[in-house]
This record gives sequence, structure tokens and C-alpha cells, in this order.
Amino acid sequence: YDIVPVTKLNDTNTETITINGCTCDNRDIIAADRKLPKLVADDLIMAMDCGGYSTVLASNFNTLKRPPVVMIKKNSEQKLIRRRDRFSEMFDPELDVLKIADPNELMDLYNIFRATVKPK
Repeated sequence: YDIVPVTKLNDTNTETITINGCTCDNRDIIAADRKLPKLVADDLIMAMDCGGYSTVLASNFNTLKRPPVVMIKKNSEQKLIRRRDRFSEMFDPELDVLKIADPNELMDLYNIFRATVKPK
């Protein structure tokens, strides 16, 4: 994707950087080896032409809330067309299972995936 350094458009002090996404996946790379102004925390960047693609593939991987989607019209007007996910919505399906499941069955499932270390 083309990257626009919104808060540093006219900065000529550049460096070659890679911009990663927010997951721990080593393939979560937004732009690799790009010459951009030196960025610091809170600098705003814009990844161009990725909205539909990134929205379709978005998930709640690592309990990340999917971001809001803002449409920018030709007249520069901005409109929120999708709000950010809420944790309550992310966990609703799992919480429904807990309401109807047998507590003993849940404990059995918990024990399957739990590592037990016995002291020497």
C-alpha cells in the first residue's frame, strides 16, 4: 500500500522503515522497506486503498477489536460507516455457551488443555 505520513508531509528527514500491523503474526506487514520521514509515537500515517481488503479480512485475532471505518467523500466530508467493535459483542457467542453448558463438562474441557506441573 502507498503510505502517506499525514503529520509529516513536508519533512525531508527520511529513513527506510517497515510498518507492521498490531498482531504478533510475522506476516502482518503493511509496508516493507519504505523511505518515509522519521516517525515517532502519535504521528499519523494513512495506508491508501486498503479499506475494503483489510475490512474483509479483519478478525478479532488476539482479542483485537476491529477498527471503525470512515468514508471520505470527494468534498472531504467524513462519515463513520462502521463503528469499532465492542468487547461485549466479541465474547457474546462464548458467553452463551457458558450459560447452557454442563459445569462438569466445561471442567473436563478445561482440564484437557491445562498443563499440570507436579512439584518434585
